[in-house]
Amino acid sequence: MVAAFRGEGEHAGASSKQAVAAAVVGNVLEWYDFSVYAFVATTIAKQFFPAGDVAALLNTFLVYGIGFLARPLGGIVIGRYGDVRGRIVSISSLNAYSGGVTSAVSKFAYAAAKAGILGMTRALAKELGPSVAVNAICPGV
Repeated sequence: MVAAFRGEGEHAGASSKQAVAAAVVGNVLEWYDFSVYAFVATTIAKQFFPAGDVAALLNTFLVYGIGFLARPLGGIVIGRYGDVRGRIVSISSLNAYSGGVTSAVSKFAYAAAKAGILGMTRALAKELGPSVAVNAICPGV
C-alpha cells in the first residue's frame, strides 16, 4: 500500500494518469468559468450594479478579482487542513460549510421575496380600499 503512494508498483502509472487527467479537467472548467464571467461582465454590471457604467463595471470586476484570489487561498487553507486532519474530514467539513451557507442564502432570499410579495399585496390593498378579503390577507392595512 505504501508503494502505491510513492509511485511504485504496478498501479502507479494508471493512478497518476487519472490524477493528471482529473487535474486538467478541473483546471479547464475553472478557467472556463472565469472566462465566461469576464465575457459577460458588462451584462452582469448592468443587471446587478445599477450605480453607473464605470462604477458598475468596476464592482463586477471586483467580484471577479475576489473569486480569483479566494480560490487559491481556499486551496491552501483546505489543503493544509486536509494534510493535518485527513482528506475525508476536510471534504466533509467543506461540504457542511457550503451546505450551511447555501441554506442561509436561500432563507434570506425567501424572506426577501416574501417581503416583496407582501409589500406588493399591501400596496394593492391600499389601492383597492378597505374590504374584508384584503384585511384578512394584510391585517392592519
